Amino acid sequence: MAKTKRALFVEGKDFQILGKLARKIGDHDVGNRRNFAVVPVEGFNPERIKNLKAGMETTRHPDYRGCNSRPRLPL
Repeated sequence: MAKTKRALFVEGKDFQILGKLARKIGDHDVGNRRNFAVVPVEGFNPERIKNLKAGMETTRHPDYRGCNSRPRLPL
């Protein structure tokens, strides 16, 4: 995460499915996690997210933009 300054939070091992789908449709950057770090979470826990956000803000890069909600992928 320090290298890419981006993180994608996914439920459990969902990125394995997303990565395969991305490679299949030709998006190899996403499929190979090239521009972001994948952070698997085991169940949504608002307290863990708040703690992680607080830690990021404490050590943040000037370009860091926090997120207060759980973004959804368009279907």
